[in-house]
Amino acid sequence: MRDAVVGIVIGCVVGIMLGATVIAPRMNAARTDHPPKPAGSETLNASPSTGEQTSLLTTHDGGATTHGGMAQSGVTLKLASAFSLQSPDMGAQITRFTDQIQRVSNGAVHVSVQAPNAPIAPTDFFDAISGGALDGAFIDPGLWAGRAPALNLFSSVPFGPEMNEFSAWYATGGGREAFADIAKGLSMHALACGVAPGMAAGWFRVPVTSARSFLHLRIAARGLGARVLARAGAKVFDMKPADIFMAMEEGLLDAAQVPLPTDDSRMEFNPAAQTYYFPGWHKPLTLLALMIRQQRWDALTPARRAQIETVCGDTMRQGLGSGEAVQFAALKTLTADGINIRRLPQSAINTLKKAWGAVVREEAAKDKTFAALWRSLSDFRENYGIWRELSTP
Repeated sequence: MRDAVVGIVIGCVVGIMLGATVIAPRMNAARTDHPPKPAGSETLNASPSTGEQTSLLTTHDGGATTHGGMAQSGVTLKLASAFSLQSPDMGAQITRFTDQIQRVSNGAVHVSVQAPNAPIAPTDFFDAISGGALDGAFIDPGLWAGRAPALNLFSSVPFGPEMNEFSAWYATGGGREAFADIAKGLSMHALACGVAPGMAAGWFRVPVTSARSFLHLRIAARGLGARVLARAGAKVFDMKPADIFMAMEEGLLDAAQVPLPTDDSRMEFNPAAQTYYFPGWHKPLTLLALMIRQQRWDALTPARRAQIETVCGDTMRQGLGSGEAVQFAALKTLTADGINIRRLPQSAINTLKKAWGAVVREEAAKDKTFAALWRSLSDFRENYGIWRELSTP
């Protein structure tokens, strides 16, 4: 018993000596090599598996990112918009996206959106994203048709599908995959992230009474619709929206294709133009596309990518549900302001359809991807039309 007690005492003495002479100095050296950060500082690390920036202490808004005692990754995406953020249609959908992604990610995904031309112009978005100045942008895909002509078929298909039909082709007819492949060829990741109904045919200072009304008509237009108008005899001008009003007021334009009634009711073409023509044959829908640099997208964790995809899908659904429902109130406002709302005569529509047939054949002959996508869309529309005819009372 006495020997056991002596052994314990000796063990304690040796332990104290080792702690004082060996272990403690090493611990102090470790603390000296890695001094503590001051309170309130934030640590950003790159995930070794994804490269995504992660906040170990706080999120972008100062909220805790812990869940069950484990740190959760956070990310900020710097985006720009080709659409006015004050627009009741596209602007409202972009705002909805930024709000919803905050909620869905519990504040871990933050999106900052620059307005058009603040400071990067939409025409410079591609280079800004490719160079890393932006992570991505909300655009009309036709904005990049100069780089990939087939993107026009996700932007402005004259006499093409309306929102519901387009959404069906996009979801089940190969549209989603084709859109992704085209974007990947540009080192981008593409998401359908909203949708708005078709435009009007435009504002006109002069009446459209027949097919010959397009001869020498001076009109501001873009996309494939501009090509169609030119073939029908019009003089087409590609102008910035901000310049169109001045040109109309000074009599330099006879007509202009501009956005939806909800947007047009906020413009002041009156008395420069008194007649508002329908239908919007040149653009039956507007797709809100979110383009993100592929490398940036790949750096996000699967969970973050899924959250962005989910919120884009929800924004798309909201656009389908509300886009057309809110247009009539805007039309009433325009009518109350003395604007004449008219339909194009059938003879004019027939002329435009004939011109479109020639334009689409030319585009398909120039670009194989455009040709393949046009066949896919046309075949789907033929089958969709059979179902629509049978199911419509």
